[in-house]
This record gives sequence, structure tokens and C-alpha cells, in this order.
Amino acid sequence: MRLLTLVLPFLAAAATVSLPAASSVAAPLFVPAQGLHVQPVAQDPGAAAQALIQKLGDTATSALSDQSLNDTGRMSLFRKILAAHFDTPLVARFAAGRYWRAATPQQQSEYVKLYQQMILNVYSARFKNYSGQKFTVTGDRADGASGDIIVTSQVTGKGSPITVDWRVRNTGGADKIIDVMVEGVSMAITQRNDFASVIQQGGGQFTALIDYLRDGGTSDVKD
Repeated sequence: MRLLTLVLPFLAAAATVSLPAASSVAAPLFVPAQGLHVQPVAQDPGAAAQALIQKLGDTATSALSDQSLNDTGRMSLFRKILAAHFDTPLVARFAAGRYWRAATPQQQSEYVKLYQQMILNVYSARFKNYSGQKFTVTGDRADGASGDIIVTSQVTGKGSPITVDWRVRNTGGADKIIDVMVEGVSMAITQRNDFASVIQQGGGQFTALIDYLRDGGTSDVKD
């Protein structure tokens, strides 16, 4: 989680421009002439996923350099980018692990809302970490087992470059980010392990995780 807080600020301000949904990026672009049938050409899924991540990084870097934006403005922008480009309900369910199925529908609903708010709270406090780092997409690869696209990137600035991989999944016709891997460490898996510890320390009750998130979800988790 600590490494990710150095990376996510790049995405916080990407909503300052109107970004097409991933499905629009991948859609054929053509203007049919009268009486002429034009065969659409679909964009490669990997190229579409790369374009999504690079655009987010570029626009966020530009906006984070805008001194006219205050913390409240950046918080609002991050809320928009989270809703538009991250499948947070899916990630929340994954992070809950096997305990998700044991929760009641009411608990599940409250948990997802609290999870989304926790993400906003944690990373809105990290926006000030940005100090001119550069974000560059370096490639992509297909995950044959899941059909996901892994977009590879680097964050460069002071110190050694940080390798960041983005797992992008097409859901309902739109590309969504479902995991971020910093230096090979999956943030979704790290969070699932942390949440499992919270629940186990709470006697195996899902309510322990809900209480943890109500408190902000930022306290240290014992191993």
C-alpha cells in the first residue's frame, strides 16, 4: 500500500479532460460516404489498454502540476477517476476474500461503500507526494488465463525508477483497472491479506472489517 501511494496521485487529476470510455477507444472510427460501405477496423485490445493508461498518466501529471488546484479539488477529481476507470466494486469483493460469501447482502453493500470511501481518504492524503515524477507506459502483455491486459509502465523521478503494472479488464464493454502491481507486488492481494487479518483478529466476523473501515481503514494491521 505504501508504494502505491506514490503512484496513484498521477491518476487523480485525469478527469480534468473528457476521456472516452475504454470501449470507445477500442471502437472503429470511420465516416461512411454516401452509398459506400466502409468496413470498421477494431483496435487491438492491448493498444487500447495502453492508450487508456498513458492518457491517464499524462493528463494527471499535467493537472497535478497545476498550482491552482487545492486538496479539495484534487479529491473531487480522484473520486471521478476512481468511478470512471477503476472497477472498485470488483476489487472490494476480491479484497474481502472468502469472507465475502459469509456476509449478508446488507453487510456487503455497506462494505463496498466503506471500501470506496477508504480508498478516497487514503490517497487524497497522498497528493502532496507528487514532486515532478514522470509516468511512461512501456508495453503490454495478455494474460491468457483471464483475458486481462497487463499494461507495464515506469514512474521516474528522484531515486530509482518504479515499475508499475496495471491489470485492465473489459467489463460490460468498457476497460476497467482492477489491480495495480508495484514492483511486482499486487495491491489487491496485499489488501486481501490485510483484510483477512482484520477479520481473523475480530473472531472471524465480517463486522470486524466493517468496523475497521468505519474507522478509516488506516490503522496498522497485525500479522
